[in-house]
Amino acid sequence: MDIFGTIASAIDLAVMIKGYIDNVKGGKEHRDRLRDGLTVLASLLPLLESRLQPALKGTTAVSPKKIEELQKIFGIYRDILGEIEKKLTKAEKKGRKLLWPFDKGDIIDKIEKLEKLASWVHIAINVGISEMIEHIHEDVHSVKGTMDNVMSKLSDIISSYQELHSGTKKANQDISYIKSSLDAHEQQDLVAWLSSLDFSKVLEDNLNAHTEGTGTAILATPKMDGWIKGESALLWCRGDPGVGKTMISSLVIKTLREQNSTAPMLFIYCNHTSQLTTQEYLKALLKQLLLYPFVTESTTHSVKEAKSMGRILNVKELQAIISKELSQHSKSFIVIDAFDEILDENIQYDLVKFFGELIQGKRTHVMITSRPHITSITAESIVDIVGDPVDIRAFIESQIQKFPRLNKKSSEFKGKLIAGVQQKSSDM
Repeated sequence: MDIFGTIASAIDLAVMIKGYIDNVKGGKEHRDRLRDGLTVLASLLPLLESRLQPALKGTTAVSPKKIEELQKIFGIYRDILGEIEKKLTKAEKKGRKLLWPFDKGDIIDKIEKLEKLASWVHIAINVGISEMIEHIHEDVHSVKGTMDNVMSKLSDIISSYQELHSGTKKANQDISYIKSSLDAHEQQDLVAWLSSLDFSKVLEDNLNAHTEGTGTAILATPKMDGWIKGESALLWCRGDPGVGKTMISSLVIKTLREQNSTAPMLFIYCNHTSQLTTQEYLKALLKQLLLYPFVTESTTHSVKEAKSMGRILNVKELQAIISKELSQHSKSFIVIDAFDEILDENIQYDLVKFFGELIQGKRTHVMITSRPHITSITAESIVDIVGDPVDIRAFIESQIQKFPRLNKKSSEFKGKLIAGVQQKSSDM
Protein backbone atom coordinates (compact mmCIF):
# COMPACT_ATOMS: atom_id res chain seq x y z
CA MET A 1 0.00 0.00 0.00
CA ASP A 2 1.44 3.41 -1.00
CA ILE A 3 1.13 6.58 1.07
CA PHE A 4 -2.15 7.57 -0.62
CA GLY A 5 -3.63 4.18 0.29
CA THR A 6 -2.41 4.57 3.86
CA ILE A 7 -3.97 8.04 4.17
CA ALA A 8 -7.22 6.84 2.56
CA SER A 9 -7.34 3.97 5.04
CA ALA A 10 -6.83 6.43 7.93
CA ILE A 11 -9.67 8.62 6.61
CA ASP A 12 -12.00 5.62 6.38
CA LEU A 13 -11.15 4.55 9.92
CA ALA A 14 -11.69 8.08 11.28
CA VAL A 15 -15.15 8.25 9.68
CA MET A 16 -16.00 4.75 10.88
CA ILE A 17 -14.95 5.51 14.47
CA LYS A 18 -17.02 8.72 14.47
CA GLY A 19 -20.03 6.59 13.55
CA TYR A 20 -19.39 4.26 16.46
CA ILE A 21 -18.90 7.14 18.90
CA ASP A 22 -22.39 8.46 18.18
CA ASN A 23 -23.75 5.14 19.46
CA VAL A 24 -21.64 4.90 22.61
CA LYS A 25 -22.69 5.47 26.21
CA GLY A 26 -20.24 6.75 28.84
CA GLY A 27 -16.88 8.53 28.74
CA LYS A 28 -18.50 11.75 27.50
CA GLU A 29 -15.49 14.06 28.04
CA HIS A 30 -13.01 11.84 26.23
CA ARG A 31 -15.60 10.69 23.70
CA ASP A 32 -16.29 14.31 22.70
CA ARG A 33 -12.58 15.11 22.52
CA LEU A 34 -11.95 12.04 20.36
CA ARG A 35 -14.86 12.98 18.08
CA ASP A 36 -13.47 16.51 17.66
CA GLY A 37 -10.02 15.16 16.87
CA LEU A 38 -11.39 12.72 14.31
CA THR A 39 -13.46 15.50 12.71
CA VAL A 40 -10.29 17.57 12.29
CA LEU A 41 -8.35 14.64 10.84
CA ALA A 42 -11.15 13.70 8.46
CA SER A 43 -11.13 17.30 7.20
CA LEU A 44 -7.35 17.71 6.94
CA LEU A 45 -6.23 14.38 5.49
CA PRO A 46 -7.98 14.84 2.10
CA LEU A 47 -6.29 18.25 1.86
CA LEU A 48 -2.96 16.57 2.59
CA GLU A 49 -3.57 14.12 -0.27
CA SER A 50 -4.12 17.02 -2.68
CA ARG A 51 -0.94 18.68 -1.36
CA LEU A 52 1.08 15.48 -1.79
CA GLN A 53 0.25 15.06 -5.48
CA PRO A 54 2.24 18.10 -6.75
CA ALA A 55 4.91 17.52 -4.07
CA LEU A 56 5.90 14.30 -5.82
CA LYS A 57 6.65 16.05 -9.12
CA GLY A 58 9.05 18.67 -10.49
CA THR A 59 12.53 19.83 -9.53
CA THR A 60 11.51 20.59 -5.95
CA ALA A 61 9.78 17.24 -5.45
CA VAL A 62 9.95 15.57 -2.04
CA SER A 63 12.48 12.73 -2.20
CA PRO A 64 11.23 9.10 -2.35
CA LYS A 65 13.02 8.42 0.92
CA LYS A 66 11.05 11.14 2.70
CA ILE A 67 7.81 9.85 1.21
CA GLU A 68 8.70 6.36 2.44
CA GLU A 69 9.29 7.74 5.92
CA LEU A 70 5.98 9.59 5.82
CA GLN A 71 4.22 6.39 4.84
CA LYS A 72 5.70 4.59 7.84
CA ILE A 73 4.66 7.45 10.13
CA PHE A 74 1.11 7.49 8.80
CA GLY A 75 1.08 3.72 9.06
CA ILE A 76 1.71 4.02 12.81
CA TYR A 77 -1.19 6.43 13.19
CA ARG A 78 -3.43 4.31 10.98
CA ASP A 79 -2.69 1.44 13.36
CA ILE A 80 -3.68 3.64 16.32
CA LEU A 81 -7.01 4.33 14.61
CA GLY A 82 -7.31 0.62 13.91
CA GLU A 83 -6.83 -0.19 17.60
CA ILE A 84 -9.55 2.28 18.56
CA GLU A 85 -11.93 0.90 15.92
CA LYS A 86 -11.25 -2.70 16.96
CA LYS A 87 -11.93 -1.96 20.62
CA LEU A 88 -15.20 -0.18 19.80
CA THR A 89 -16.43 -3.07 17.64
CA LYS A 90 -15.86 -5.45 20.56
CA ALA A 91 -17.44 -3.14 23.16
CA GLU A 92 -20.20 -4.50 25.36
CA LYS A 93 -23.73 -3.33 24.71
CA LYS A 94 -26.34 -1.94 27.07
CA GLY A 95 -29.61 -1.90 25.23
CA ARG A 96 -28.94 -0.32 21.86
CA LYS A 97 -25.87 1.57 23.05
CA LEU A 98 -22.25 0.45 23.17
CA LEU A 99 -20.45 0.92 26.49
CA TRP A 100 -17.33 3.13 26.36
CA PRO A 101 -14.52 0.52 26.37
CA PHE A 102 -11.47 2.68 27.14
CA ASP A 103 -9.78 3.48 30.41
CA LYS A 104 -8.76 7.12 30.92
CA GLY A 105 -5.00 6.75 30.50
CA ASP A 106 -5.22 4.64 27.36
CA ILE A 107 -7.64 6.86 25.44
CA ILE A 108 -5.96 10.13 26.46
CA ASP A 109 -2.67 8.77 25.14
CA LYS A 110 -4.27 7.86 21.79
CA ILE A 111 -6.16 11.18 21.54
CA GLU A 112 -2.99 13.20 22.14
CA LYS A 113 -1.16 11.23 19.46
CA LEU A 114 -3.95 11.89 16.97
CA GLU A 115 -3.98 15.59 17.87
CA LYS A 116 -0.25 15.67 17.26
CA LEU A 117 -0.76 14.10 13.84
CA ALA A 118 -3.39 16.75 13.03
CA SER A 119 -0.94 19.53 13.92
CA TRP A 120 1.67 18.04 11.56
CA VAL A 121 -0.84 17.72 8.73
CA HIS A 122 -1.89 21.34 9.28
CA ILE A 123 1.75 22.38 8.75
CA ALA A 124 1.93 20.40 5.51
CA ILE A 125 -1.19 22.14 4.20
CA ASN A 126 -0.15 25.65 5.20
CA VAL A 127 3.62 25.50 4.66
CA GLY A 128 4.72 22.37 2.84
CA ILE A 129 5.47 18.65 3.00
CA SER A 130 9.21 19.05 3.66
CA GLU A 131 8.50 21.49 6.47
CA MET A 132 6.11 18.98 8.02
CA ILE A 133 8.79 16.28 7.97
CA GLU A 134 11.26 18.64 9.61
CA HIS A 135 8.71 19.57 12.25
CA ILE A 136 8.04 15.88 12.94
CA HIS A 137 11.77 15.43 13.45
CA GLU A 138 11.86 18.38 15.84
CA ASP A 139 8.93 17.01 17.84
CA VAL A 140 10.42 13.56 18.01
CA HIS A 141 13.35 14.92 20.00
CA SER A 142 11.45 17.48 22.09
CA VAL A 143 8.03 16.12 23.08
CA LYS A 144 7.84 14.30 26.39
CA GLY A 145 5.16 12.55 28.42
CA THR A 146 2.40 10.56 26.78
CA MET A 147 3.97 10.85 23.32
CA ASP A 148 7.20 9.06 24.34
CA ASN A 149 6.29 5.57 23.09
CA VAL A 150 5.28 6.54 19.58
CA MET A 151 8.03 9.13 19.38
CA SER A 152 10.68 6.50 20.09
CA LYS A 153 9.41 4.58 17.06
CA LEU A 154 9.43 7.68 14.89
CA SER A 155 12.91 8.60 16.08
CA ASP A 156 14.28 5.43 14.48
CA ILE A 157 12.38 6.10 11.27
CA ILE A 158 13.69 9.61 10.68
CA SER A 159 17.02 9.57 12.46
CA SER A 160 18.84 10.48 9.24
CA TYR A 161 17.34 14.00 9.28
CA GLN A 162 19.26 15.72 12.08
CA GLU A 163 19.61 19.16 10.51
CA LEU A 164 16.83 21.71 9.94
CA HIS A 165 17.05 23.75 6.74
CA SER A 166 17.72 27.38 7.61
CA GLY A 167 15.26 28.59 4.97
CA THR A 168 12.33 26.89 6.75
CA LYS A 169 13.36 27.44 10.34
CA LYS A 170 11.38 30.67 10.75
CA ALA A 171 8.30 29.13 9.12
CA ASN A 172 8.47 26.23 11.55
CA GLN A 173 8.73 28.64 14.46
CA ASP A 174 5.76 30.69 13.28
CA ILE A 175 3.59 27.66 12.63
CA SER A 176 4.49 25.56 15.66
CA TYR A 177 1.39 24.39 17.42
CA ILE A 178 0.43 24.38 21.07
CA LYS A 179 0.45 20.61 21.38
CA SER A 180 4.20 20.61 20.73
CA SER A 181 5.03 23.06 23.51
CA LEU A 182 2.42 22.74 26.24
CA ASP A 183 1.13 19.67 28.01
CA ALA A 184 -2.44 19.70 29.30
CA HIS A 185 -1.42 20.91 32.78
CA GLU A 186 0.66 23.81 31.44
CA GLN A 187 -2.13 24.79 29.08
CA GLN A 188 -4.75 24.89 31.83
CA ASP A 189 -2.40 26.78 34.12
CA LEU A 190 -1.79 29.40 31.43
CA VAL A 191 -5.45 29.99 30.55
CA ALA A 192 -6.44 30.09 34.23
CA TRP A 193 -3.88 32.84 34.79
CA LEU A 194 -5.07 34.77 31.76
CA SER A 195 -8.81 34.82 32.51
CA SER A 196 -11.34 33.27 34.86
CA LEU A 197 -14.20 33.84 32.41
CA ASP A 198 -15.68 30.66 30.98
CA PHE A 199 -18.29 31.38 28.33
CA SER A 200 -18.24 27.72 27.31
CA LYS A 201 -20.31 26.93 30.41
CA VAL A 202 -22.95 29.45 29.26
CA LEU A 203 -22.95 27.81 25.83
CA GLU A 204 -23.35 24.36 27.35
CA ASP A 205 -26.27 25.49 29.54
CA ASN A 206 -28.01 27.11 26.56
CA LEU A 207 -27.65 24.06 24.35
CA ASN A 208 -28.88 21.80 27.15
CA ALA A 209 -31.98 24.00 27.44
CA HIS A 210 -32.60 23.99 23.68
CA THR A 211 -35.88 22.54 22.47
CA GLU A 212 -35.21 20.15 19.60
CA GLY A 213 -36.26 21.52 16.23
CA THR A 214 -36.48 25.19 17.23
CA GLY A 215 -34.27 27.94 15.82
CA THR A 216 -33.66 26.14 12.54
CA ALA A 217 -35.64 28.60 10.41
CA ILE A 218 -33.37 31.57 11.17
CA LEU A 219 -30.25 29.47 10.48
CA ALA A 220 -31.58 28.68 7.02
CA THR A 221 -32.15 32.32 5.99
CA PRO A 222 -29.89 33.42 3.09
CA LYS A 223 -28.06 36.09 5.14
CA MET A 224 -27.38 33.79 8.11
CA ASP A 225 -26.41 30.87 5.88
CA GLY A 226 -24.14 33.16 3.84
CA TRP A 227 -22.38 34.45 6.95
CA ILE A 228 -21.84 30.92 8.28
CA LYS A 229 -20.25 30.04 4.94
CA GLY A 230 -17.93 33.05 5.24
CA GLU A 231 -19.61 35.10 2.52
CA SER A 232 -20.10 38.24 4.66
CA ALA A 233 -17.80 39.85 7.20
CA LEU A 234 -20.20 41.35 9.78
CA LEU A 235 -23.70 40.10 10.53
CA TRP A 236 -25.96 41.99 12.94
CA CYS A 237 -28.86 39.97 14.36
CA ARG A 238 -31.21 42.38 16.08
CA GLY A 239 -34.42 41.70 17.95
CA ASP A 240 -36.54 42.63 20.94
CA PRO A 241 -36.08 41.01 24.38
CA GLY A 242 -37.29 37.42 24.63
CA VAL A 243 -37.30 36.52 20.93
CA GLY A 244 -34.48 33.98 21.32
CA LYS A 245 -31.34 35.88 20.30
CA THR A 246 -29.12 34.09 22.82
CA MET A 247 -30.36 30.64 21.83
CA ILE A 248 -29.79 31.51 18.17
CA SER A 249 -26.24 32.63 19.02
CA SER A 250 -25.65 29.30 20.72
CA LEU A 251 -27.02 27.32 17.77
CA VAL A 252 -24.80 29.33 15.40
CA ILE A 253 -21.73 28.54 17.51
CA LYS A 254 -22.66 24.85 17.54
CA THR A 255 -23.21 24.86 13.77
CA LEU A 256 -19.89 26.61 13.11
CA ARG A 257 -18.02 24.11 15.24
CA GLU A 258 -19.56 21.25 13.32
CA GLN A 259 -19.07 22.74 9.85
CA ASN A 260 -15.70 24.48 10.35
CA SER A 261 -13.82 22.12 12.65
CA THR A 262 -10.41 23.63 11.85
CA ALA A 263 -11.44 27.32 12.06
CA PRO A 264 -11.10 29.24 15.36
CA MET A 265 -14.59 29.85 16.79
CA LEU A 266 -14.61 32.52 19.54
CA PHE A 267 -17.62 33.82 21.43
CA ILE A 268 -18.76 36.19 24.15
CA TYR A 269 -22.01 36.22 26.13
CA CYS A 270 -22.64 39.73 27.48
CA ASN A 271 -24.80 40.15 30.58
CA HIS A 272 -26.09 43.35 32.15
CA THR A 273 -25.56 41.85 35.64
CA SER A 274 -21.85 41.34 34.98
CA GLN A 275 -20.18 44.42 33.52
CA LEU A 276 -16.69 43.71 32.19
CA THR A 277 -13.92 45.91 30.85
CA THR A 278 -12.61 45.88 27.29
CA GLN A 279 -9.48 44.19 28.62
CA GLU A 280 -11.52 41.40 30.27
CA TYR A 281 -13.47 40.68 27.09
CA LEU A 282 -10.25 40.49 25.07
CA LYS A 283 -8.59 38.22 27.60
CA ALA A 284 -11.59 35.89 27.37
CA LEU A 285 -11.19 35.74 23.58
CA LEU A 286 -7.45 35.09 23.84
CA LYS A 287 -8.11 32.36 26.42
CA GLN A 288 -10.30 30.57 23.89
CA LEU A 289 -7.57 30.87 21.27
CA LEU A 290 -5.03 29.28 23.62
CA LEU A 291 -7.35 26.29 23.97
CA TYR A 292 -7.67 25.97 20.19
CA PRO A 293 -5.77 22.90 18.85
CA PHE A 294 -3.79 24.82 16.21
CA VAL A 295 -2.83 28.02 18.01
CA THR A 296 0.59 29.23 16.88
CA GLU A 297 3.66 29.10 19.08
CA SER A 298 4.16 32.86 18.85
CA THR A 299 0.81 33.43 20.58
CA THR A 300 1.58 30.88 23.27
CA HIS A 301 5.01 32.43 23.80
CA SER A 302 3.60 35.96 24.19
CA VAL A 303 1.24 34.87 26.96
CA LYS A 304 3.82 32.64 28.67
CA GLU A 305 6.31 35.50 28.69
CA ALA A 306 3.82 37.91 30.25
CA LYS A 307 2.91 35.33 32.89
CA SER A 308 6.54 34.61 33.75
CA MET A 309 7.12 38.34 34.27
CA GLY A 310 3.95 38.75 36.32
CA ARG A 311 2.74 41.37 33.83
CA ILE A 312 -0.89 41.82 32.83
CA LEU A 313 -1.35 42.23 29.09
CA ASN A 314 -2.91 45.60 28.23
CA VAL A 315 -5.65 46.23 25.66
CA LYS A 316 -3.27 47.08 22.79
CA GLU A 317 -1.14 44.00 23.45
CA LEU A 318 -4.19 41.75 23.61
CA GLN A 319 -5.55 43.18 20.36
CA ALA A 320 -2.19 42.72 18.64
CA ILE A 321 -1.86 39.08 19.76
CA ILE A 322 -5.43 38.19 18.76
CA SER A 323 -5.11 39.96 15.40
CA LYS A 324 -1.83 38.23 14.58
CA GLU A 325 -3.18 34.82 15.58
CA LEU A 326 -6.39 35.11 13.56
CA SER A 327 -4.42 36.32 10.52
CA GLN A 328 -2.61 32.96 10.50
CA HIS A 329 -5.86 31.12 9.73
CA SER A 330 -7.74 31.10 6.44
CA LYS A 331 -11.03 31.56 8.27
CA SER A 332 -12.18 32.41 11.82
CA PHE A 333 -15.45 33.39 13.50
CA ILE A 334 -16.44 35.55 16.47
CA VAL A 335 -19.96 35.65 17.95
CA ILE A 336 -20.94 38.35 20.46
CA ASP A 337 -24.31 37.82 22.09
CA ALA A 338 -26.44 40.52 23.78
CA PHE A 339 -24.08 43.34 22.85
CA ASP A 340 -26.63 45.88 24.09
CA GLU A 341 -26.13 44.57 27.64
CA ILE A 342 -22.71 46.24 27.69
CA LEU A 343 -23.78 49.44 29.41
CA ASP A 344 -20.57 51.43 28.93
CA GLU A 345 -20.63 53.04 25.48
CA ASN A 346 -16.84 53.40 25.51
CA ILE A 347 -16.47 49.63 25.81
CA GLN A 348 -19.02 49.14 23.03
CA TYR A 349 -16.98 51.52 20.87
CA ASP A 350 -13.68 49.76 21.68
CA LEU A 351 -15.04 46.35 20.72
CA VAL A 352 -16.83 47.51 17.56
CA LYS A 353 -13.67 49.29 16.43
CA PHE A 354 -11.52 46.21 17.07
CA PHE A 355 -13.92 43.85 15.32
CA GLY A 356 -14.04 46.28 12.41
CA GLU A 357 -10.26 46.08 12.13
CA LEU A 358 -10.33 42.28 12.25
CA ILE A 359 -12.83 41.90 9.42
CA GLN A 360 -10.76 44.15 7.14
CA GLY A 361 -8.45 41.20 6.54
CA LYS A 362 -11.45 39.27 5.14
CA ARG A 363 -10.50 36.16 7.11
CA THR A 364 -12.42 36.90 10.31
CA HIS A 365 -16.22 36.92 10.33
CA VAL A 366 -18.12 38.58 13.18
CA MET A 367 -21.75 38.15 14.27
CA ILE A 368 -23.36 40.44 16.86
CA THR A 369 -26.79 40.06 18.46
CA SER A 370 -28.49 42.91 20.28
CA ARG A 371 -31.70 44.88 20.64
CA PRO A 372 -32.41 47.13 17.64
CA HIS A 373 -31.66 50.46 19.36
CA ILE A 374 -27.84 50.11 19.28
CA THR A 375 -26.36 52.79 16.99
CA SER A 376 -22.67 51.87 17.15
CA ILE A 377 -23.02 48.87 14.81
CA THR A 378 -22.69 49.32 11.05
CA ALA A 379 -23.17 45.95 9.38
CA GLU A 380 -23.21 44.94 5.74
CA SER A 381 -25.78 42.25 6.56
CA ILE A 382 -28.70 42.52 9.03
CA VAL A 383 -31.14 39.84 10.19
CA ASP A 384 -34.21 40.87 12.19
CA ILE A 385 -35.10 38.19 14.75
CA VAL A 386 -38.75 37.81 15.70
CA GLY A 387 -40.59 35.16 17.67
CA ASP A 388 -41.34 32.23 15.37
CA PRO A 389 -44.87 30.86 16.10
CA VAL A 390 -43.71 27.34 15.22
CA ASP A 391 -40.77 27.59 17.63
CA ILE A 392 -42.99 29.07 20.35
CA ARG A 393 -45.46 26.20 19.99
CA ALA A 394 -42.68 23.60 20.14
CA PHE A 395 -41.16 25.26 23.20
CA ILE A 396 -44.46 25.58 25.12
CA GLU A 397 -45.40 22.01 24.31
CA SER A 398 -42.06 20.78 25.64
CA GLN A 399 -42.54 22.80 28.82
CA ILE A 400 -46.08 21.51 29.34
CA GLN A 401 -44.77 17.94 29.25
CA LYS A 402 -42.54 18.73 32.22
CA PHE A 403 -45.52 19.53 34.45
CA PRO A 404 -47.91 16.58 34.98
CA ARG A 405 -50.84 18.76 36.00
CA LEU A 406 -50.60 20.88 32.87
CA ASN A 407 -49.96 17.86 30.69
CA LYS A 408 -53.24 16.30 31.88
CA LYS A 409 -55.23 19.31 30.71
CA SER A 410 -57.38 19.05 27.62
CA SER A 411 -56.04 19.74 24.13
CA GLU A 412 -58.34 22.75 23.98
CA PHE A 413 -56.77 24.24 27.13
CA LYS A 414 -53.26 23.62 25.83
CA GLY A 415 -54.14 25.17 22.49
CA LYS A 416 -55.47 28.34 24.15
CA LEU A 417 -52.36 28.57 26.32
CA ILE A 418 -50.04 28.29 23.32
CA ALA A 419 -52.11 30.78 21.29
CA GLY A 420 -51.99 33.26 24.16
CA VAL A 421 -48.20 33.10 24.40
CA GLN A 422 -47.88 33.41 20.63
CA GLN A 423 -50.10 36.49 20.65
CA LYS A 424 -48.12 38.17 23.43
CA SER A 425 -44.90 37.45 21.58
CA SER A 426 -46.21 39.03 18.36
CA ASP A 427 -47.32 42.14 20.30
CA MET A 428 -43.82 42.75 21.75
